[in-house]
Amino acid sequence: MLNYVLYSRDLSNIPISDFFFDGWPNPPSNESHRRILEESYKAIVCIDDSIPEIVGFINSVSDGILSAYIPLLEVIPSYQGRGIGKELVRRLKAELDNLYMIDLLCDANLVPFYEKLDMIPSQGMILRNYEFQNAKNNITSKPVTLNKEIIKEELRLLEETFCKDVAKLGAVGWSKYFSTNGCMLTKNGIPILGNKEIEHSMKAFFEIENLLFNWEPTHIEVSDDATLAVTYGKYKRSYTKDDSAIEESGMYMTVWNKQTDGTWKISADIGN
Repeated sequence: MLNYVLYSRDLSNIPISDFFFDGWPNPPSNESHRRILEESYKAIVCIDDSIPEIVGFINSVSDGILSAYIPLLEVIPSYQGRGIGKELVRRLKAELDNLYMIDLLCDANLVPFYEKLDMIPSQGMILRNYEFQNAKNNITSKPVTLNKEIIKEELRLLEETFCKDVAKLGAVGWSKYFSTNGCMLTKNGIPILGNKEIEHSMKAFFEIENLLFNWEPTHIEVSDDATLAVTYGKYKRSYTKDDSAIEESGMYMTVWNKQTDGTWKISADIGN
């Protein structure tokens, strides 16, 4: 299902597709892309909830008083031709409808597309510094003010989504939250390394009859630079074994690392 939402930092846990900026010789990184969305006056993203992943976006810059400019409209190639771009423009226009002027520049072959959306051709002048196309000169220049309470709430919601995905997807839902080199410690003391190995090792567990597995963090700590976090709390699980109902509970601790694309992934998971 495709979902269109106004971008906010609450969506920082939703991955951005790697297939944006198709054909750009020097495209922005995922980190730069995330900052573009965060720093825009208004940005709307299209999320494929079945993945979930951001597969389309449009953004604007504005004085908030009189005028706005739309610099980017992007839909990844595999999702083009489904009306996503049209819907993104329509929704952004609605967000900006209190402003006098809404402008954009486009190639000549795209003029008919925007004319169907009630925009009219005009003339403009441009300047391009292609050596800065990837935005690397700007991504580290602006300090980011960290609010740890907001980040803690983000992680609490991420743990909640993690739990729901596990209930729905089993081992796949479990492993997708681990980084590619993430580690899961087991009761026998032998660590399982890598999300693919973790998925493989957890398949039998999630196939147990009548399995219910839930957890909730009771405490969250975030590093000063907001790149590392620890969550810990209680878990409960119940299942049927040899026609007997089994209930278990214990404590867990999860170490999260923020990735370069702004998402959080598990680097280590420990349970007793």
